Amino acid sequence: MRLLATPLRKAKAPTSIHTVVRGLVYRLMFLPILATLIASLLVYLATHPRTYVGPLDPLSVGVYYDPVTLVAADGVRSEAWLAPAVDARKVVAERDKVLRQRSPGVVLVHDMGQAARQMLPLVRPLHEAGYVVLVVGVRGSGTADSVGQTFGINESLDVRAALDMLRRRPYVDPQRTVVIGVGSGATAALLTREQDPTITGLVLIDLPGDPNVPVKRAMTYNSPMLRWLAPVCRWTFEVAYQVDLDDIDTSDTLEKLDPNATLQVQGVLNDGLAIKPERAKGVTDFLQHMFAKPTVTRAD
Repeated sequence: MRLLATPLRKAKAPTSIHTVVRGLVYRLMFLPILATLIASLLVYLATHPRTYVGPLDPLSVGVYYDPVTLVAADGVRSEAWLAPAVDARKVVAERDKVLRQRSPGVVLVHDMGQAARQMLPLVRPLHEAGYVVLVVGVRGSGTADSVGQTFGINESLDVRAALDMLRRRPYVDPQRTVVIGVGSGATAALLTREQDPTITGLVLIDLPGDPNVPVKRAMTYNSPMLRWLAPVCRWTFEVAYQVDLDDIDTSDTLEKLDPNATLQVQGVLNDGLAIKPERAKGVTDFLQHMFAKPTVTRAD
């Protein structure tokens, strides 16, 4: 039988436990790298959502506007729509008097993954109520500079740039400014208020409060299979954007605000609009009531 055996065939050595363990450890060494790569992809997709800009603008709701460009403190540019309170009809009716007036200013901030058009249901009611309206297309929403969105944290820099520009307009009363935000835009409004206590009032629509929500919903898609990646995704996000997700927890700021100058509502529509048309009047009524009497902000 040995004469019939293949002379070049080598006898197979039995696999030892040591070899199995060594092979397993060798493969486990690549697990952190693989997890980081997957988390980086999930974070990128979450912070660069596809945004439908669309052809709608304030003219589509009968309001004249000027396109403007804002530059935030970190150099990121964003586009905005500025609708003055004065239009041709008011000039004809009130002549020079209307040109000497200073009107309150309102900044509108959309949600993450949306665009400025989300705030259109509020533009006409606010304009007709006599406010200067500035609709901000925050960073990463198909505007001037394409950067990642950060659930309202860095977007607060865009809100601050909008307020600074609005207050420099000669027809705006810098002592009467309001920020209206929806979703992450509401978070950005509150974070801006922490840095700028001179903001007269806030309207917060569908304000998120849990810093873990962006990780669960946007990064791991509420998937049980990806749940184990949540801590890695959070760490990757905070390192990549140099932010702290705990900043989204604005409960302490809310407690310090004057309730007479802060309105929280729920009302996002399925088609992406910020608020139901019938509830827009509630926002304008709140602002009219707020400006009719002095407001007192609690000391920080």
